[in-house]
Amino acid sequence: MSLIRALLNVSLLVAGVSWAGAVAASPSFPEALVSAVPMPDCTPGCAVCHRDNAGGQATATQKFAAAMLANGLVPAKPETVKTAVEALRAANTDTDLDMKPDILELAAGQNPNLPGTASVCLPTYGCGARIAPAATHAKGAAVALLGAAALVFLGRRARALRSRR
Repeated sequence: MSLIRALLNVSLLVAGVSWAGAVAASPSFPEALVSAVPMPDCTPGCAVCHRDNAGGQATATQKFAAAMLANGLVPAKPETVKTAVEALRAANTDTDLDMKPDILELAAGQNPNLPGTASVCLPTYGCGARIAPAATHAKGAAVALLGAAALVFLGRRARALRSRR
């Protein structure tokens, strides 16, 4: 197999993996949480469930995430947020054991994982501005596809030059 063909195969593999990652990305759960728990002037960060605001697969390590999962939340299905919230509300679940139910803490913009009044709200700037969502793998897929196209072009050009000889 020629070097160009090998590079083309690797580029196509990278493009496919990048594309699959972008397609499989879960929809945003914070908006579903805001719909289920009225949170005036607050959009919670991903850290309410995940280890940080970057979110991502296999990073939902917070106590509140465990409580949501135990009460009906299904990963990659934001439509299940409401069911889990209603179950937590009915049970008066208090994951941080501060004597204030998680749903009341969220309604006040407070972090249900930490005792006290730590905020879960992301900063806003101006009239309703929000922090941009994290980038997906789409850029990586685009770069990989461009690289693959360049390799195809170079391969065809090399074959054309060889056939002229």
